[in-house]
Order: sequence, then structure tokens, then C-alpha cells
Amino acid sequence: MKKIFLLAGLALLASCLRLDDTPPAQTDTSFDFSVSKGIEIDLNISDAMGNPLTGIPIEIWDRPEAEGGRVWFQGLTGILGEYRGALLLANTTSSVVVRIRTTGLPYEINIPIEGNEIAYSFQVGENLPASFTLPPTEVFVGEAKGLQNRGEAAPTVYMGSYDSNGVPDYLEPTPDEISAELISLINTSLPEGYPVPTYHPKYLDTTQRVNLETTGAADVWMTFVHEGAGWRNAVGYYTYPTGSPPTTEDDLDALNIIFPNASFSGGGGGLSSGDKVYLGQFDAGTTIGFVLFANAWNGSTQTVGNGYYKIFSDRQLNPESDPLLRQHTVFLYDETNKLFLIGFEDINRESPSCDQDFNDAVFYLTANPIENINTENVNPIDEPGDSDGDGVSDVYDEYPDDDRYAYNNFYPGEAAYGTLVFEDLWPATGDYDFNDLVLDYQFQYVLNPTNEIVRLDAEFVIQAIGAGFQNGFGFSTELAPTDVANVSGQELNKEIITVAANGTESGQSKAVIVAFDNAYHGFGKYGGFVNTPENAPYETPDTVRLSIDLAGSYTYQEVGLAPFNPFLIVNGNRGREVHLPSYEPTDLVDATFFGTFQDGTDPDEGIYYKSPGNLPCGMNLPVRLDWPVESEDIRNTHLQFSNWVASDGFSFMDWYLDLPGYRDNDKVYSVDD
Repeated sequence: MKKIFLLAGLALLASCLRLDDTPPAQTDTSFDFSVSKGIEIDLNISDAMGNPLTGIPIEIWDRPEAEGGRVWFQGLTGILGEYRGALLLANTTSSVVVRIRTTGLPYEINIPIEGNEIAYSFQVGENLPASFTLPPTEVFVGEAKGLQNRGEAAPTVYMGSYDSNGVPDYLEPTPDEISAELISLINTSLPEGYPVPTYHPKYLDTTQRVNLETTGAADVWMTFVHEGAGWRNAVGYYTYPTGSPPTTEDDLDALNIIFPNASFSGGGGGLSSGDKVYLGQFDAGTTIGFVLFANAWNGSTQTVGNGYYKIFSDRQLNPESDPLLRQHTVFLYDETNKLFLIGFEDINRESPSCDQDFNDAVFYLTANPIENINTENVNPIDEPGDSDGDGVSDVYDEYPDDDRYAYNNFYPGEAAYGTLVFEDLWPATGDYDFNDLVLDYQFQYVLNPTNEIVRLDAEFVIQAIGAGFQNGFGFSTELAPTDVANVSGQELNKEIITVAANGTESGQSKAVIVAFDNAYHGFGKYGGFVNTPENAPYETPDTVRLSIDLAGSYTYQEVGLAPFNPFLIVNGNRGREVHLPSYEPTDLVDATFFGTFQDGTDPDEGIYYKSPGNLPCGMNLPVRLDWPVESEDIRNTHLQFSNWVASDGFSFMDWYLDLPGYRDNDKVYSVDD
């Protein structure tokens, strides 16, 4: 009898609200209305000898940081130097920016998506993709040009000829092979984005040596390791008798340019990690200092100009007014590898845009015999620390004191949200305003050191309720119920959901988690709509936060990709589930709804939650969506929606964005209404 009354009510509503169910020239029933695609990630990183680089942080960005990009995904390379993962990306995405936080590889590398895969193998010292970017340099150019070095400029001398990219013709014929061990030491000592004054203040101790000093005759070489700069810097050396440091630049005989353009191949220069220059033989009692010409390489004239300013390893020559901020190099000794590491900070250290990480240009110096180089009062290179013993360096471990966790991943991004929208009159189509539930979401994966998921956190923001029904919401994962240890944070108040001891829904073959059973509950009312009528006061959204501890560790494929298989529970009727098109229902669905009214579900054909005209009752957007006001058909508010559908999703894939000609803003809900 209850079902008869329900169907009768639906018939009445459908007769009042039924819309034209004919999609515009769209006939492909396989079209699933998805604006995202699943992408597999397959990356490999090795040192110059082909040995794997383990524990290296990798980030996937939507675009370069300087263009306002955001992190989509991150992970750590495994014991074979590999990184495997998966994520959902907008269908409009044709390439990603891969950021590898290691010495010897560029800061950001643009990688195309081929098919449904992001795949590339990176090797230190080898040729790199032609498209990559370097860290943004946001110092004010006027401010930079206004800096003055102390004293008259010393003469500039080229060590020899060079090519059109500023690569010396006098490179050693065999480059150095920079090992995984050395890369690990450098990553620990000078990690990208970690301010030296905060993380390694001892490097700036004024009692420590910052130049190479000979105690006997020695041959000296300088090897390019890394650049982390947005400028095209030149690097050189100068000499003076030990114990007689210069007080101004004009005390120096000459500035000898070693690398006219200390930039990676493909990034405005032509260098690869390991490129090496012989500086010469130096007598005992010689101090060798180093100079960086900030943004001085001129690609048009193929010369080294004055640049913005010069910075010296002798701090007294540098331009800052504050003496404590004049040091621009760190100088470290690696006893194991018998070399001296030098890292430059190329930005005015009094500028707020200076990141103070001293890895804008990184080199090392070797000598023969090494015994003729003074190592007293030289800071030692740092060994990697691992407080929790999980194999992840403390530098990169987001949970350095907990060996269960290593780092976080967020979907669709750490500071980003996607949106789920539903129509709740299913199996009828309703008014098609897609605001019966407008739910923003963000998922946080917590991963262990081997890139496996051990916890899931979720945040759901109920932005709008354009329904008289008291609807619930849940999602189904690919996990078994026993794979979940505990769920907390659910808002279940109507006694329509039966949960097991671990918080998953009982009676399911997959782990199903119901976040809330009544969207109105957090607003303290039983109905009346929320943030959809044009003239009603705006109500602060309600937020539900879940934490899901897993019983083991699982891959992305085993858990599923966020937002998983989300569904609406209509008005307290547990069996009346509304899923996204082509998503299967849970075990607790009432299948007698299928094929009634405007529902075209046909399980035998694998068709779920579409009308006979192939329209959905739920959609997932990878960004926050501005929704229609009450009773406005989404096809009349988001003006390219119909064209997107008509093209089977190949045109106007970004129909949900606020672009010219994409919206009738008078029909889109505004918080200011």
C-alpha cells in the first residue's frame, strides 16, 4: 500500500513538473554526462647511472604555480624509483605540470596526457622535455635594479667561448655522474621551498667558511648540479690572497665567468646536471670566491650583461643594507664524496618575495689533491633524518612522528572543492534545475610511505536544498565493508540507516558510507528550501566532516577514485537511490523504481539512472558550481549545457564555467540575492 501511495504521488508531481525529455540531437546512450576522466600515473626517476631515486616527492599540478596553479596529486617514489597512481581530471585537461622535488631535475615539467595516462621517465643529467618552467621570481624589477653593489665593478673575463645558449665550449668531455646518494644529501641540505634561516640556521653562521681556500697547490673543478631560479643567471669566480678579503668589489682583479647561462637545457639554457668545468691550478694561500650575476644572460646578444646586480660569496660585497642579510651562499663539505657544495640565493634577501632556500643555483667543487683544501670551519652537508623510521625523510614527511602516515592527497585539490548536484523526483525528471541538493565536496587521502591509502577524510558542504523532501546522501567505494576499521562524523538522525559497528552501512557487499540522512537537519528545520529561492535570505551552508580509518593499506584502484559512487537517498526511503548516470546502485536499492515514469534504467543493458531521452538526475563537477535559482531549468541557465550534450561531450566540455556566453546570470543563484 505504501508503494502505491508513493507511485501515485510521483505521478502527480511528474504531471506537474515534467519537462521536455528530448536531448538536443543527442542519441548516443553510452554518453554518461561525466565532465571528468580517470587518469593513470606512471612516472620513473633515476640518477645519472640509472639507479632509482627513492622517496622523492612528486606533485601533479593543473598548471604552473606562477599561473595560479594548484596541486592535484602528490606522492613519493618507491624503491624502484617509480610512482604509480590514479586521479580524476576534467575532460578539458590535455596536459599536467609535474613537479619533482629533487636536485638535478627542473622545477616544473609539462607532460601531455596521452590516452588516459601520464607517463614519463626522468633521469638526472639526461635530455629533458622541451617544456618546463622554473620557480616564479616575484621580486620587483625596479627594486632589483635599484640595488647597488659596493665599490666599482671589477673587470669581467670569459673563461672561453660558448654556444648560443651560454653553454661553455670548455666543458670537461665526460660529465660527472651524480649519484642517488649525493642527490639525497643535497635534497636534505637544500630542499626546495625550505628557508635556510628556519631549517638550517647554522649554514648562515658568520664564523663558518664560505669560500674555497687552498693550503697547497691544487687543481679545482666546478660541476653544475641544479637550478631553482626563474632568472637566467651567470656564475663566475674570483681570487684573492687568503687572509686579505676584499672590502669592495674594486678590490678584485677580475670576475671570471664560468657558466654564462647557468640554466637547464630546455629551460632557457643548455646545461645538464653533471656538466663540469676545470677552473685551473691554484697556488697555496689562494682563496677562491664565487659570484652570481642575477638575470644577466642576454639571449638576444648572447652575452653576459650587468644583470640586476651581483651577489658574492664574500657577504661584505653584497647590496643589502642589513648586514645580517648579506650572505647569499651556503658552503658545505661532503666528507664521503670529497666535495664542497655551494648553493646561491639569487633574490635580494630584504625582499618579501625571497624564499631564502639558497638553491637557485647549486654547484659542487672538487679538487686534486683534496688534502690541499682547507676544510676547517666548513659546515658539513646534512644526512637525511627519519624520526619515525618509516623510510621517508623528515624533510618531506607530512607526519614525521607517525610511521603509519607519510603524506596527504586531496581531491579535487587541497584548497579546492567539487560539486555534486541532484534532482530528487526520480524516477520522474522534475523541473531539472539541479538544485534539489547542491553539495560541495573535498576528499583527503592519507597515505603511508609506500603510496597506499590508510585513511580517508571527507568534507561535504550543503550549499543549497531546492527540495521539499528530506534527502540523505552517501557514497559507495570499491572496498569491502571489512576493509573499513571505523567511520566517524556521520549525521544520522532519522533511523532509516542501519550501520555496522565500523560505521559502514549494513547489508552491503561494498563499503557504503552514508554521510547524512536529512540535508535539512543542520539548518534546524524540516523544509522550506535553502539558498534556491531568489528572494529568500541566504543561509550559511552546513558542513559534514567524515573520517574513515581503513583496516589495512590499499591502492587507489582498490579504494576507487573520489568522489566514488555518490548517491541521493530520497525523502527517507532507503531504497530510492539516485546515482550519477551509468553508476550502479547499491545492494539496498529498490529495483521496482527502475523503468517507471521517466527512468530509462535497464540493468541488462548496463544503463542506469538516465531518462529514455538520455538525461541524468545527478552530475559531478570538478569545480564549485553556481546553481540555478529555484525552478529554472539548467539548460536555460548554463547556456552551453545543451550543446555539450548534443556533442556527446566533445564540445563545450567546460560548460559549467563562468565564461562569456555560457550563462544567463539572472537565472543563476547569487549569494548576494
